[in-house]
Amino acid sequence: MSQPGGSEELVLASDFGVLDRVDELAMQYGRLAGFDDGPLMEIAIAVVEAVTNAIVHGNKCDESKTVRMRIEWEPGMFGLTVH
Repeated sequence: MSQPGGSEELVLASDFGVLDRVDELAMQYGRLAGFDDGPLMEIAIAVVEAVTNAIVHGNKCDESKTVRMRIEWEPGMFGLTVH
C-alpha cells in the first residue's frame, strides 16, 4: 500500500560497500510509493547502477569523496538524483 510522498537526501561514502544499503533504501522507498516486486527490482537495479557510476566515473574510486543521493517518492512515482 502506498504512503504519502516524501524525500530523503543521503551523503554516502564513495565506496562499493554502500551498495547493499543503497539497494535496501531503493526497495524501501519504492514500496512506500506502492510498487510491486517486479518494478521494485528494476528500480533497485537502476539506483545501484547510478550510485556505482558516481563512484567509478564521477569520483574515480576516490574514497575521500562522497556521493549525494536524493530519493523522492509519492504514490506511483519514484525519483532519484545522484551527484
